Amino acid sequence: MINFDTIFTTISPLVHTSETFPSPGGYTYARNIERNIYAKNPDGKREHSTIPVVQSNTIRNAIRRSLANVIYDALLSNNEKVELNQFFQLSSGGRMSAGKEMTIKERLEIIESKSSLDLMGGGFEGGLLESSLSVGFAWPITDQTLSTSVVPANYENESIGSPTRKQILDEISQNAKDPIKEGFRLDALSENALDDAFSYIDSSHAAAQEKSKARKNKEKTDVKKEAKSHYYKTEAISAGIPMFCGIIIKRDSEIQAGLLLETFKKFASFPVFGGLSSKGCGFVNVEIKVSMSDGKIIKTPIKIVNSKINWSEIEKDKIFSKWLKESAKWLSELKPDQLDVR
Repeated sequence: MINFDTIFTTISPLVHTSETFPSPGGYTYARNIERNIYAKNPDGKREHSTIPVVQSNTIRNAIRRSLANVIYDALLSNNEKVELNQFFQLSSGGRMSAGKEMTIKERLEIIESKSSLDLMGGGFEGGLLESSLSVGFAWPITDQTLSTSVVPANYENESIGSPTRKQILDEISQNAKDPIKEGFRLDALSENALDDAFSYIDSSHAAAQEKSKARKNKEKTDVKKEAKSHYYKTEAISAGIPMFCGIIIKRDSEIQAGLLLETFKKFASFPVFGGLSSKGCGFVNVEIKVSMSDGKIIKTPIKIVNSKINWSEIEKDKIFSKWLKESAKWLSELKPDQLDVR
C-alpha cells in the first residue's frame, strides 16, 4: 500500500454543486455539496454540523482523464491506435453490461499485466472491475475536521480555524442561455488524443450525424426563438481554502506508482476540479506527501504551484526515479489490447 496524503489549496473559486432550486428573487440557486460531521466544540462536546466538501468522484475523474492522456500519448508514440470502445474505457471507465461474470484468472491477469485498468477500474461486460486506487473526499482543513480525524492531526498547522459555512463559501453570478445545446463533452484530453478520438467518433457516428442533420436544421430557428437569458447564482468553495484528501494505491505496485506520478505531471498542466473552469473556476495548487505501508516517508514532496510541478526534484528522488523507470518500461511496451478488460 502506498499513501499519497494530498492538500489541494484553491486558488480560484471551486464550483462543486448538487441541487438547484428557484430563488424568491426569480433566479436559479445552486448549492455546494456538503457532508455531515460531528465535531468538537470549544467545550469538547461533539455537535452536528455540515461542511462543504469535494467528493471523491470529482477527484477520481480528474485523475482518470490525466491518466488517459498519459496512456494515450504513449500509444501514439508507439504508433498504435485504439478502438472506440477502448478509448471510452480509458477516458470514462467504460460501462457495465450483461454478460458472463469475470473469472478469478481473468482478474489476476488484469492485476499482473494491465496496470492502468487495475489502477482505475471500470465497467465491462459482466460486471465491474474494482479499482486499486482509493480516493477520499477533499475536506477543508479546519478545527472541526481535525477534531473528527477526517483530516490527520499532523495537518494542524494548515487549519483555517473554525469558519462558518458562509465563510468557506463564495458566490458566483452568471447569465446563461436556455435551452442548452445537446451534445457530449470530451474533457481535458491532449491535442493528439482529441484529434485521433474525433476521427473515430466522426466515422462511427457518421450515419447518425447525417440522420440528425435535417432535424437540427429544422429545429435551429425554433431554438433561437426559445433561447432566453437566465440568471444563476452558484455557491463555490472560496479561493485560499486548503483541503485534505487521502489517495491510496492498495497494491505495492511500482508500475502503478510511476503511472500515478506521470498522471500528476499531466494534471499539473490543467490543475482543475469542478465546474465553470472556462470562467477560471476550480484551479488548485497541490502538495503531496508520499509514504509506504511500513510507515517510511519519502522525503521529496510532490508540488504543483501555478500549473507547474517540481518534476526535476521528483526525478532525482531514488524511490520516485525507480517507479518512473518501471512505468516508462511498461508504457514503451504498451499495446491496445492491454486496454481491453477481457
